[in-house]
Amino acid sequence: MVSFSLSFLLLLSACVPSVLSLEQHEPLEQRKPKGDPNDPGLARYVSRPDLAAPIWDVKVYHEDQVAPGYWFVAPYKAINQVDTERSWVGPHMYDGKTGELVWSGSTSYFFTQGNVEDFRLSNVRGKTMLTLMSAGKGLAVILGTDYQMSETKHVDAPRNVNTHELNFVENGTRALVIKSHPMEASKEISKKVGYNGHCKAAFDGFEEYNTDTWETTFDWRSYGKVGLEESTLDDGSISNKCQHNWDFIHSNSVDKTPEGDYYWSSRHCDTIFKISGKDGHIIWRLGGKNSDFKHIGEDMVFSRQHNIRWRSQNDTHTIVSILDNAKGIDVQKPTWENSRGMLIALDEKNMIASVIQVYDHPDGKGGYAPRRGNYQVLENGNIFMGWSEKAQQSEHTSDGKLVMEASFKAEWLGSYRNYKFSYVGHPIEPPVAHSQAYGTPNNSTTTAVHVSWNGATEVAQWNLYRTVANGQVEILVSTVERLGFETVLAYGGYASYIIAEALNQNGTVIGRSSVTKTYAHPNVTADAVAEEDNWLKDLEDDMLWHARGLLSNPIFSFLIGCLCTGVLIFMWWQAKQRNMFRKYFGSFQEQKYSRVPGAGGEREEDVPLHSWRKEGGPEDRE
Repeated sequence: MVSFSLSFLLLLSACVPSVLSLEQHEPLEQRKPKGDPNDPGLARYVSRPDLAAPIWDVKVYHEDQVAPGYWFVAPYKAINQVDTERSWVGPHMYDGKTGELVWSGSTSYFFTQGNVEDFRLSNVRGKTMLTLMSAGKGLAVILGTDYQMSETKHVDAPRNVNTHELNFVENGTRALVIKSHPMEASKEISKKVGYNGHCKAAFDGFEEYNTDTWETTFDWRSYGKVGLEESTLDDGSISNKCQHNWDFIHSNSVDKTPEGDYYWSSRHCDTIFKISGKDGHIIWRLGGKNSDFKHIGEDMVFSRQHNIRWRSQNDTHTIVSILDNAKGIDVQKPTWENSRGMLIALDEKNMIASVIQVYDHPDGKGGYAPRRGNYQVLENGNIFMGWSEKAQQSEHTSDGKLVMEASFKAEWLGSYRNYKFSYVGHPIEPPVAHSQAYGTPNNSTTTAVHVSWNGATEVAQWNLYRTVANGQVEILVSTVERLGFETVLAYGGYASYIIAEALNQNGTVIGRSSVTKTYAHPNVTADAVAEEDNWLKDLEDDMLWHARGLLSNPIFSFLIGCLCTGVLIFMWWQAKQRNMFRKYFGSFQEQKYSRVPGAGGEREEDVPLHSWRKEGGPEDRE
């Protein structure tokens, strides 16, 4: 039987429009997802056919030593991709244990304009936020853990923005980005590489911003400081390079030291630069043609490197880390037998550099990340490496042991950087359900419900409710454990409307789908349809019986009468106020102009009535 309070709500709903949304899905065959539909390396979701998230091939070697957390990845096919019809492009988050999708931002309006890069968690003014660079817009983007836009900073025109880096430093009060400055070098500079003229080249640099005001606090440019002759990029004649904006530096990362100086990585010079935060002069070079350090050990060599980061320091040494790609996509020979993460000790007094620890590519000898990648230190001390190709990533203990590796099954996809973070997401968007009823071989009917909640990290279970169109009657028919991004629930019968409900590990409800209409397959049995119709009719009769019972109750009738009387009095009062307004201002309705004082009261002028502000004065006019 329906409760007294429920009947009361149903009675009032006859006069008050329902605020519950009703979601109805069309047949699946009419809902075509974006992306490459025939690629088995892309996941399909019944509840979210707009998504086509890359699937991972995960290999875990030491499960007890894998750090908890989620993978942050931004897939792409080409680094300059601008295709807006690909739902595998953009920021993605995955479960770090199973490789299951947790959040896809690929179909979010803001991220449909090409690639995003450096997607990760950042400390922004002391608060944990999602951050990334939007390649096609030249924007630094900050999102809340609700996946809503918090802030954007337009760095520059996209062609001048190097989207490798968005690095928040100094407790999130400063942000570092890399920029490209195409210039014509002087003849004197150009002669050093044998070019008779003005060599056109990209003189990269970086900027630091105050994240409160987004004003520039430091702007460094390489022109006049890094020579064309320092480049190790051999991709054609000098004449050809100097006529086509020679990318002789190709910077890809920047970090800040506790003393306020900067580390800056140049891939095409095979060099890490330390730059003064006071006057911008180059303090030293590590690697490349003009290294200021004595390299101790044959393994103290790197090339085409990425992701320079300050790690720690004491009285005698500074510790930094890099990804040593060891090989690029140009003709330069490899400088090591595989790509690797490197932890390097720098003695800046005696100018000695030595290797502390390496983290080898999981493919071993011959395993290279020739394009991009990164090196991250996790909360438990493990090292997380991104290798770019196939979005390959690996996790290692601090002493170098490989505990996990993963890569996309769609080998034509890649990523720039991969990260792993502990994280809790609180999406504003509710769960989404798709419900379909169909006949079974044993002449019965089943309602199958696929449910997902994009970005939710705390769902442990799903409840399934049989309901009615307005959602005001609910019957729990199934509870199951969450199984990946999308979970399937079933009801042994035909439920014309359903609601899916998310619960956390404590059994607390944390989210609900809208009322969702079930798509009934033509093979649904007549008995199931009749049973559903009878159930709905019984509910309607039961509600009417309770409504009549309530109306026969003198106390309830008195309360309803008071409520209706109050509504009528309020409506009468509003009508009276409108009549008074018309009476008071009626004399002005036919008047087009009003005489008002002119400037300083010295003259009067005709002012159209519609040009007056609410405060009573005329609008400013030029």
